[in-house]
Amino acid sequence: MRSRIAFIFGLICIVVPLFGANGYQMIEQNLEEMTKHANIIITGKCEGVTIETIYPEAAPSGITVSRWRFHPIREVLKGSAPDPFIFDTYGVSRQEALKTGKPYAVGFYEFEPGKEYVVFLTGPTKLGVYAVQGMTKGVFEYVEKDGKATVVNKFSKSVFKGMGKNTAGGKAMKAANISVSKPPEGPIPYDDLKNFVNVLQSK
Repeated sequence: MRSRIAFIFGLICIVVPLFGANGYQMIEQNLEEMTKHANIIITGKCEGVTIETIYPEAAPSGITVSRWRFHPIREVLKGSAPDPFIFDTYGVSRQEALKTGKPYAVGFYEFEPGKEYVVFLTGPTKLGVYAVQGMTKGVFEYVEKDGKATVVNKFSKSVFKGMGKNTAGGKAMKAANISVSKPPEGPIPYDDLKNFVNVLQSK
């Protein structure tokens, strides 16, 4: 029991500095902040994941990462990314952590192979890893039905929080035909999200 407690405490000690020292963004972010702070925003399909150990200079003893492969890349909305785009995120899923004892990272987002997403990423950090901007908030599922593409965010009620009409985000919402006074709380057209990101970057 003591060894298990020590392991958990040690994991907390590892994860918290990583999140603080390498620019991981907490969940209290709206779409304006996520767009501004993301280094890369992609729309693409998750093909799969492998668990790897990497040995960056900042952590010569090695760290466990989940290596994601996205292909095809539908669009790059910010930054640059090849197709396929392969990137590492720190730690593993909760299920994998329980099964293998490998480190579980707070805010870990587990992409589902075969699904398409819009992903806001920050990084790479000095450890060579990326993180979802706003933790799990920086992921929208891309859904296409009857020729119409929409995106869904599990935190949709707070994605537009704090963006009044006089803020840069509010102005971008208006330009993207998203209601500022009554923001959507469910799926939004993909083109509206894309236009929002483009408008905000042009300011």
